[in-house]
Amino acid sequence: MIVFAALLTAGCKNKRQEAEKKRIADSIARANTVRDSLARRASDSLHAVEEAEQNRKREAEVAAQSERARLKFHVILGSFRVPSNADRFHSRMLQSYPAAKIFNAPNGFKLVSVADFDSMQGAVAFINRARRGQDEPEDMWVYEEGGVYDTSSWLSEE
Repeated sequence: MIVFAALLTAGCKNKRQEAEKKRIADSIARANTVRDSLARRASDSLHAVEEAEQNRKREAEVAAQSERARLKFHVILGSFRVPSNADRFHSRMLQSYPAAKIFNAPNGFKLVSVADFDSMQGAVAFINRARRGQDEPEDMWVYEEGGVYDTSSWLSEE
């Protein structure tokens, strides 16, 4: 009888231990499932944020290219063979002309633009306004991206 009671107690003990092990394993599996689900959501959210940021960058780039394509007439105040001279002149021009830029001409020169326009007439009007009232007007000319170099014939003589 003692042997039977010992076997019965040992059997119950083993069943309780197995039930406890199963409960712990189920608990771990649920925790892993929740963790994986949260990790997937975080990954999906991060991916969505990165994708939205890339889309915004692409849209901004397209808008900038569109704006650059539209503003293809540039009022040039200086043309330089030596890049450091162009950089120095550009820095000085930024004080008077905040929109000043440097362009690389097909002939290798660096062109310092002080204003950009969508039409030749707008660029010429800017030059004429800038020259008005000056005893010694600055030499300005219009560079058309993709166009001919000599556009000085468009300027009105005053």
